[in-house]
Amino acid sequence: MKSSQKFFNWMLNLGLVFLSLWIVLIYYTGGFYLDLGLFTIRATGFTNPIIFLIILIILKLCWPLKWLQPLLKEEPLQLDAKTVPDSSATTSLVLIGYVALTFFFTYPLVFHFTSAVPGDGGDNPLFLWNLWWVKKSLIELKTNPFYCDYILYPLGAGLTAHTFTFMNGLLSIPFQLLFGLVVANNIIIILTFVLSAFGAYLLINYIIKDKVSSFIGGIIFAFCPYKFAHLLGHYNLVSTQWLPFYILFFLRLIKEDKARPRHGFLAGLFLLFTALTDSYYFVFLIIFSFLYLIYVFSQDRKIIINKSFFKGSVALVTIFFIGFLPFLLSMISDIKIGGYSNVPGPKGATEYVADLLGFITPSVLHPLFRDFTRQISKNFTGNACEWTVFTGYVGLILALITMIKYRKNREVRFWLISLATFFVLSLGLYPHIAGKEIKLPLPFFIINLIPILNNLRAPSRFNIMMMLCLAILAALSIRFILLNLRKPWPKFGAALFVTLLISFEYLAIPFPMFKIMSPPVYQAIGQEKEKGTILDIPLGWQDGFKQIGSEINQAQLMYLQIFHQKRIFGGYLARIPDAKIEYFLSLPIFSTIIKLQEIGYQPEVIDLMKERNSAKAFIHNYDLSYIVIHRPYLDSLVHGYILEVFPLEKHFEGGRLIIYKIRAGETSVKTEPSELFPKPANLRAFQNVVAEGTPFHARGIYRFKKTEIIQIGGLEPKSISKLDISLDSNDIYEIVFKREGRELRKFWVGPKELPERAMARYVIEIQPPVELADSMTIRGLYGDKYYFLGHILLE
Repeated sequence: MKSSQKFFNWMLNLGLVFLSLWIVLIYYTGGFYLDLGLFTIRATGFTNPIIFLIILIILKLCWPLKWLQPLLKEEPLQLDAKTVPDSSATTSLVLIGYVALTFFFTYPLVFHFTSAVPGDGGDNPLFLWNLWWVKKSLIELKTNPFYCDYILYPLGAGLTAHTFTFMNGLLSIPFQLLFGLVVANNIIIILTFVLSAFGAYLLINYIIKDKVSSFIGGIIFAFCPYKFAHLLGHYNLVSTQWLPFYILFFLRLIKEDKARPRHGFLAGLFLLFTALTDSYYFVFLIIFSFLYLIYVFSQDRKIIINKSFFKGSVALVTIFFIGFLPFLLSMISDIKIGGYSNVPGPKGATEYVADLLGFITPSVLHPLFRDFTRQISKNFTGNACEWTVFTGYVGLILALITMIKYRKNREVRFWLISLATFFVLSLGLYPHIAGKEIKLPLPFFIINLIPILNNLRAPSRFNIMMMLCLAILAALSIRFILLNLRKPWPKFGAALFVTLLISFEYLAIPFPMFKIMSPPVYQAIGQEKEKGTILDIPLGWQDGFKQIGSEINQAQLMYLQIFHQKRIFGGYLARIPDAKIEYFLSLPIFSTIIKLQEIGYQPEVIDLMKERNSAKAFIHNYDLSYIVIHRPYLDSLVHGYILEVFPLEKHFEGGRLIIYKIRAGETSVKTEPSELFPKPANLRAFQNVVAEGTPFHARGIYRFKKTEIIQIGGLEPKSISKLDISLDSNDIYEIVFKREGRELRKFWVGPKELPERAMARYVIEIQPPVELADSMTIRGLYGDKYYFLGHILLE
């Protein structure tokens, strides 16, 4: 007892000295920078060290008080045999409290409930699409929701390997029908927090038999920084609500002799809900279940080797299997076509991991600590969503007190083992300190070797199970404190003080909001009776491991499908089989579009007539109705190609996009064969040397690079009246038309003429037309780098 007191007192003194020196150094130097090898320290402001100094001073002043010293005294843990059921009034108060806290922690969501969703706009639209598709497939199409042919058309996509959040979608259907998609999504978000907290409250109260401590434990679990980091875009990982409910009834299945089939049924139901919400959390619960069964078996095997437990286990497995069967059959189908295969190595298991410093580093979303966190976390691997694993200092200290005080208790010992297990798993293949990898193999290696489970590419997500264990351990210390305060008001004050401290540590307000737009032009298209398809430019396919085509987030284009209701060719899913990508890239039209979207693409021969015939077949085979060109591809080579090969009429033009409609009754444009691009072998590019061009017809597209001085010969017809060209607006260009080496006309194009964009489209009306021109030369005057520049259309 005395040695532990001396140790904590010594640590407090050391912290006070360190922070005092820190503040003095900042005051006299204006800020300092230390390189410590593993990580660097950059200090520029007073706010954070002063806050920590005040906290340590308070702890120092409180240390001699007698009521704090018993916290470290080891003693047996005495818990009541039965949990007293909550009255309806108590349950109502608990739920009201958690609802109020949810609106507080998600501020300003309550003021944008009908027009925005929480997050930064990255993956958020994808989860809105999830909710929409569940409703559309079940209510409108009456089809299997785990398969969708509205994306990756015409192949479609299995959604079992996708972060589909089917259970959230199912619960959202009545809310979508009543209030619309955005409100339905926000209601589900609120419910995930409230039910997570309430489930943790019920679980902790079942274990420690104290309602106030359990309420605070529910806050630690449901509002931890991990959840708000993922609220930025991973709504599937915010959906932690079923975890504590499953564990509660799984524990009751094992501990209680009576009503085991009922507890098994409920445990199986909540395991099913978890599996239909997120695959990560399903795996976490399976690991937890085996861990608890092994622990119980090692303590007293008779508890689980009996008929009563067998009946309850059969109820659990039966209800789960019956409910999971449709998903399982779809998953088997997806496995056959490679939906779970071709995981490209252990990248995620070494990148999206919990850094050891991350457990004591506040969230980057905290209104006061964000600058402090950015300094520490700048070398962490992965991204802020994945490396945010902050436990909170108060919760961590309370859990440590429980570990010291009740370390011999069997119940406490299991939760310590469970916490340690999920802590180690969250570190991935190797531990990291300030982003530096330590080559010490960890148990996650085993998971990474198991087929299907090797799709779990973000070990840091095990942190949520660690937080649940931490909440239980912290609640035990709070229970001890409250039991030793006999009068109501000190108890209330202590509980409120701890709640405020934890809430302060977990703050993430004001939380970013993503405003939802519903373009009227898409809504009008969605009212059309014809099904049809839409070709979006940029075209691409994106999943958790690869991105083919444009770097623009395909989730945004899937979100727009909610309004236009037509099938699309691209898509963004958690997993897309390689075979499907290969199919799309084999299509003539798609292969050309993908190449033209690439910066730095080398010229090649393209037969314009062949492309137009391919477009004709494409329109017929895939029921193409619209082509949408999105910014920044409005002034691009691929836009020119689309205009060349498809019969189009402009349907809508706005600041961010142009929508073309396929002309009714017209499938192709009559023209003579033409080579749009010279072969690379025929085109040599040397600065200050004119390269001979391959002859081509008057209407064409040509790509060239910055340091090239290009001469295009063999222009037909000999009269040129219009030049449509895309150029880098940071340079000045000389354009010269010649006839038999004699200059006919010269134009200068530069920043004054070009819009302020990296790639700008410029149309030159040549009046009077250039007669009898047989060549054109383009020269960029200031270019010194070899990269993609633009295209030319000649008429």
